[in-house]
Amino acid sequence: MKNNLVRFILAGVVLISLPAFLSAQGEYLTKGHSGLGVQAGLFHAGDIDGFAAEAGFSFLGFVDFGLGFARGSEEVRSDEAGGAEVTGADLTAIAFGPAVALHLYRPSNQNAFSVAVLMSYARTKVSLEWDGGSEPVGTSDGFSFEGVLYNTHGLSEKVDIVTSLRLSHSWENFDYENGDRVSEDFWTIHVSPSFAVRNLSGTVHISPGLSITLREGLGGGSQETLSLSLGYTFDFGELTKR
Repeated sequence: MKNNLVRFILAGVVLISLPAFLSAQGEYLTKGHSGLGVQAGLFHAGDIDGFAAEAGFSFLGFVDFGLGFARGSEEVRSDEAGGAEVTGADLTAIAFGPAVALHLYRPSNQNAFSVAVLMSYARTKVSLEWDGGSEPVGTSDGFSFEGVLYNTHGLSEKVDIVTSLRLSHSWENFDYENGDRVSEDFWTIHVSPSFAVRNLSGTVHISPGLSITLREGLGGGSQETLSLSLGYTFDFGELTKR
């Protein structure tokens, strides 16, 4: 059961730190503009299903601050859960975490690629839940550092496609309730073509995404995650302009 739990936790931390949920607002703002972004979405990775939400503020389109939440669950077999009395139990992870992104290079030509970096932290609590009861499993602390390339291609006066390519390196420590600890670091590649529609106050954006996590520990291999989010970014304009 231990390897199964760790596999789930690592996936949950990666998902909460997905840039699609934690650094979106700056990508939908005009260079030099500030704004507020909110979004929510669903993710699926193997037997894991869940949802995530985020709210954040972008200052002058250069520094983004975000706070994210995610909840994911995976059904476990009775032998993994410890007996027939908990048949149909779910492993459930609830994670919270902040993130900060710096948009290091934003050319005047929006069709050129921009460059950003993202740093995030997630605190995840995992429990085993079944009808009539629950049991804590453990807690993890995860950190991610990420590089981002993105550009905006205008389809019409008000409709854009914002394409992003992200590479992140994550570190995680998972502490079981019995005192055991498992640590791992892993890489994630994320690709997302977002459809953005501008109006008078901001931008509506729909973002499908694909992430591939590559790990050396826990038997190695890769894990694919599909995500879909819907968000809105309010454009406050140039706050410092007089």
